Amino acid sequence: MSSTFAIVGSGTIGAFLIDEVLTCKASIVAAFKGVDVVISTIGYGAIGEREVLGKAAKTAGVKLFVPSDFGLPTEDAKNRFAEFLKGINLPYVRVITGLWPDYCLAQ
Repeated sequence: MSSTFAIVGSGTIGAFLIDEVLTCKASIVAAFKGVDVVISTIGYGAIGEREVLGKAAKTAGVKLFVPSDFGLPTEDAKNRFAEFLKGINLPYVRVITGLWPDYCLAQ
């Protein structure tokens, strides 16, 4: 059995790209069609757009959403988003790693 994944990320340049993509929210749903798992790695600069991604994933029929709970502690915002995912009945798994991967997973 195979699964299809979509990884959404944002960094220095990614923040500008994600702003542009989010102006066409319907294209996000289209991008998630047929995707089983969405792994979000959006950075703090795009944290306000997480609900857009969650709603698009739900609309597209995504089976599992992995929110960007990695990195710096923003527990209140992360907990609110987890409650949002729960509220729209989108299955999710949270992986909280702290800053460790930023130092250990360098290219």
